[in-house]
Amino acid sequence: MDRTTRISTLVVTVLFAALPVAGLFIGVESGNWALAAVGCLLVVVYAIVYAYRPTAYEITAHGLLIHRPAGVVKVASSRIRHVQPLEKAQVRFALRTFGVGGLFGYFGSFYTKSLGSMT
Repeated sequence: MDRTTRISTLVVTVLFAALPVAGLFIGVESGNWALAAVGCLLVVVYAIVYAYRPTAYEITAHGLLIHRPAGVVKVASSRIRHVQPLEKAQVRFALRTFGVGGLFGYFGSFYTKSLGSMT
């Protein structure tokens, strides 16, 4: 993780730890079940992102293995169209179409005008 990702992860972790606890205690005591539900939702979102974050990559004779706490993703060589190192300028204004941009890294599906859709 780069410096920005480490800081984002720390800040979001602190918020996701404080907000659900506050939401549950304040929400339950005041009868505001919507606030309690938001607190629970934050915990669920954080857990899902944590479980699907890549922890390691492995290149094999058959393709790419992406190791995650939720399991290993196997990408066959035949499904890989192109691999290249990216410059910061190429991904600076990338749009997340379905992905994570900062919490535990940058992963998922993205789109840039110059590169198109990418995973």
